[in-house]
Amino acid sequence: MHRGIALGVFVLAYVLIAARRLHWLPIGRPTGALLGAVLMVLLGCLTKEQAYAAVDGDTIALLFGMMVLQVELDRSGLIDAWASSIASREGSASRLLVGVVFASGILSALLVNDAVCLMATPLVARLCRLGGLPPLPYLLALATSSNVGGAMTLTGTPQCVIIGGLSGISYARYASVMVPIGLGLLALTAIFFCVAFRRALRGVRIRPVPPQSTLDRPRARRFLVTLGLVLVGFLAGLPLAWVALGGACASALLRFGEPTENLARVDWPLLLFFASLFVVVGGVAQSGWIDQAVQGLEPWLTARPETRVVPFAAFSLVASNLFSNVPFVLVLGHGYPGAAEGFWYQLALTSTLAGNLTLVGSVANLIVAEAAHREGVHVGFLDYLKVGVPLTLLTTAAGLAALALAGYA
Repeated sequence: MHRGIALGVFVLAYVLIAARRLHWLPIGRPTGALLGAVLMVLLGCLTKEQAYAAVDGDTIALLFGMMVLQVELDRSGLIDAWASSIASREGSASRLLVGVVFASGILSALLVNDAVCLMATPLVARLCRLGGLPPLPYLLALATSSNVGGAMTLTGTPQCVIIGGLSGISYARYASVMVPIGLGLLALTAIFFCVAFRRALRGVRIRPVPPQSTLDRPRARRFLVTLGLVLVGFLAGLPLAWVALGGACASALLRFGEPTENLARVDWPLLLFFASLFVVVGGVAQSGWIDQAVQGLEPWLTARPETRVVPFAAFSLVASNLFSNVPFVLVLGHGYPGAAEGFWYQLALTSTLAGNLTLVGSVANLIVAEAAHREGVHVGFLDYLKVGVPLTLLTTAAGLAALALAGYA
């Protein structure tokens, strides 16, 4: 009885998550996941103790710590100063496009891609408006590059955070494999955008743009010191979650003040979404459905999906877009808990790059579209699709080829 109820609750939660908002139940992703978690307990699929235990505290703590650092970066004015510095050089529009690709990708690797897009979209839209540039290429580059760059580290995207917790791979180990691949994919992405928008950007020059906010130099210095300490902690193999929390504390200690405003600007709905999602997936795992699904997939993917590179990649691309990449990674990770390193690298790469397939493929894309709309710029589904499909196929093929050369595919 509980098995059927657990599956029904899981399907309901996935519909609410994948559809984002429905006319008959317009509650959004976080509340949809929370509803699923509540029903898992109230309908007897999990005890309240099992529900609490299902939540991965390390993942929640890591996301929280990185969000606090993102708020500090935003308040420092560093991003705005960087953008204004580039615009003041009056370079070509293509040069700025390449800069957006690499800045978005590298910042996403250091922080979390959703937060980078939330912070950078208004800035990019205003930069284009004041600089006399067509905004669409730059906004698409911002969204897609954040997904590409986010795959480089275990803190770059929410699904990579989960993979870090499930796989046991260290930050330094993961980065040593994925950073070179990610930088190569960012270069490929930059070339793709320059070719795809060569007509729209031909002969266009950037008009100098004054800074939209004042650079807070003391705060910027504190942020850079804190971020440096956090990266040292990550590379030293210290627990990622506690290093991130330490960074959040350091950002307050270095300025000798209560971090009230920083805490108020943390993305609490996203943290609620993750905590609730852990409970929903925990209920399905407890009922035995995940084990049964893995057994059903074995004839196609075998017990070692990383050895079936193309089918595994196709499955990951499609499923990440149907169900959203975060819950997909969470479910598949539970299904293959003892998988080899190659499995986790392939899963991180394909599920993250899958976010570039369509506008609704990742939260980062939706953040860019919604924030751009508030700035008077429309990013349409078809506009995105024309770029997203070929870019996703190109970067996924190149990324898997690089993993194969490294011995992980």
